Amino acid sequence: MDTLQKPLPSDFIVDMGGILPRPEMTFAYELNNIKAEKDLVQPALLELAYIALKETAEAIQNCEYTKFDALVKNFGCQITMLEVVKLSKTPTLREQADKLKAAAEAKLKSLKQLVQPDKNRAQKLASFCLESNNELSTISKEIVRLTRLRLLCIINDNDEFNNEENGKAREKPCTKIDPLLKKLSKTTRRTIQGIISPMIEQLQIEESVLAATFIRQEAPYITDERGQFLQRMLRSDCERRASIKVKSSNNIAVEEGIASVPLLYNTEVSIARLDGILLVKNKLKICKKPIDGALDIQVLLKMPECRTLTADVIAAIEPDEPISVIEGYVNSTITDPKQLADMLQQYGLMNIIKINCASIQQYASGASQKPLADATANEEIESLKTQKALQDATLEIDHIYCASAKEVLRK
Repeated sequence: MDTLQKPLPSDFIVDMGGILPRPEMTFAYELNNIKAEKDLVQPALLELAYIALKETAEAIQNCEYTKFDALVKNFGCQITMLEVVKLSKTPTLREQADKLKAAAEAKLKSLKQLVQPDKNRAQKLASFCLESNNELSTISKEIVRLTRLRLLCIINDNDEFNNEENGKAREKPCTKIDPLLKKLSKTTRRTIQGIISPMIEQLQIEESVLAATFIRQEAPYITDERGQFLQRMLRSDCERRASIKVKSSNNIAVEEGIASVPLLYNTEVSIARLDGILLVKNKLKICKKPIDGALDIQVLLKMPECRTLTADVIAAIEPDEPISVIEGYVNSTITDPKQLADMLQQYGLMNIIKINCASIQQYASGASQKPLADATANEEIESLKTQKALQDATLEIDHIYCASAKEVLRK
C-alpha cells in the first residue's frame, strides 16, 4: 500500500530545473506573505513552468522561432537573435520537444485534479512537487534556455510614441504581465498573482547577465584585430548594471538590476557571428496598426559574406530554416528591393547597423550612460553619430530577431 508523502516543509522550494528564478531571490518576502493556501504555492509555480515548457515544445515543433523573441526590458534583442539561431540548430531539439510536450500536458492534467479540495491534498501535492522537481532537473540546458526566452517573449509588448526628433510614430518595448496571467488557471492566478511581477523582474535580471555572458563568449571567434578590440569592449569591466529599488517588509534597498554591455559592440558581434540567411525588411505595422504608405520591401542576404541572394536560391529556402531578421523603417525614397540591396552594398550593412547603434544610448535604461572608459571607443561612437544622415537615407533599425522562413518570407 502506498504511503502518503508528508506535506512539504515551509522552506522547501521546487528548483523548476532552472526555468523560473528561485523564490529566495528578491521576491522571497512576497512568497512568505502570500495569503492563499500555502500548499498551493509550489504547485502554482509548477503550473507556470509546465505551461511555458508546453508552449516552448510547440514552438520548436512548428519552427515558430518568433515565439522566443525576447527582450530584457528594452535591450538586447540582437543577442537573443543570435542565441535562438544557434539553439534552433541543436540536433535533437525536435525529438526533445516531442517528448516534452506530452510530459507537460500530462503534468498539467494531473495538477488540475490535485488542486481540488481533498483531505490529503497537501500530501498528494507534496509527492507531485518532489517528483516534478526530479524530472525538471533532467531537461536539457537548450530547452531551459528557450523556455526562459519564451516566458520573456510572452510578457514583452510595445507602446506607441512619437519620436521627438522627427515626429514619426514609433514603438517602445515594455513589460506587461497580464498576457502571462491569462494563461494560468484561476486557482494559480489567485495564488501567485502577488509574486509574478517581482519574479519576472528577477528573471529579466538573470537573463540580462546571461546575455552579456553569451555575447562575451562569442566575441573571441572574431580573430582579427577588430575582434580583439571587441573582446575588450565586452569584458565584465565594461558591463554596467541598472539600479533598482527593492521593497522588503522592513525597508527599501537598492540592488543591482539589468546588466548590459555597450550596444554598438555587442550588436557588431551578434551580426558578425551570423552564418546563414539574414532578412532586411521594411516595418509595415506599429503596435499591430498598418503604417500608411509602407511598402513591403525585403532583401535576403547570405551571411557572413553579406551577399544578396538570387531568386533561385531564395526559392530553395526550406520553410523551417531559421533566418535572422533586421526590421526597420526603410527610407520612403527606396521603393523596391533592388534599390535597398544596392544601397546596403554601397554603404555597407555593418556600417549602417553601427551608425544606428551609435545614435542611441549604449546601455540599458537605468544604467549610467556616461562615456565609455576607452578613448578609442568613444571616438568611434562620436564619429558614427556624425553619419546619422546615412541612416536616415537608408534604414532606421527598429528590431532584430530570429524567425523561420515561413514566418517572415512572402507567401
